Amino acid sequence: LSYSTDRNGPSRPHKGTCPAHSSLMINNYTLSVELKNEVGALERVLGVLRRRAINVDRLTLSNKTEKIYEVLMSVTDQVVEAGSDRVVKELTSLFVVVSAQEIERF
Repeated sequence: LSYSTDRNGPSRPHKGTCPAHSSLMINNYTLSVELKNEVGALERVLGVLRRRAINVDRLTLSNKTEKIYEVLMSVTDQVVEAGSDRVVKELTSLFVVVSAQEIERF
């Protein structure tokens, strides 16, 4: 373990070197989500990401049709053993989501 020293308190092990966090990975990917044009639809999608502590780095919203919006999101996900497939599955289960998919991983 490596430890950090802090002027305000005792030294603590770094997250990346702690055995409990040894499987922590940082994933960067882009999600494409088609939403129904309903009040609160985007908030529901962002709520899923917020509950999973996924950071949205960039968000683009475009009008695909009169009733459907397309949202492209570049996200950073710090996962222990879950992946983007679980996020896509949870987003697809929302009633305001027409479709969701991962389109790029970087």
